[in-house]
Amino acid sequence: ATALVYGTALLLLLAGATRMLGRFNATRLHHLTQGLIPIAGAVVVDGFGRLVSAAAERRRLSVVERVISVIRFSLFVDSMG
Repeated sequence: ATALVYGTALLLLLAGATRMLGRFNATRLHHLTQGLIPIAGAVVVDGFGRLVSAAAERRRLSVVERVISVIRFSLFVDSMG
């Protein structure tokens, strides 16, 4: 359910950005969404790095760090399709 909410919000934001660039064009929207894939990959690598770092230091992630990791991961999963 969370991915659906985040995905819908992201789609609406991207549709608005597409509209701001001129007439709404599905191809332009597709290209904007495809541009987010490298960002999502970098976020996942960063998140895994933080988890490994926390495990190496044998410390627990704070609640804020956990929430950020979950949001990043859900955005990544949603961008995968």
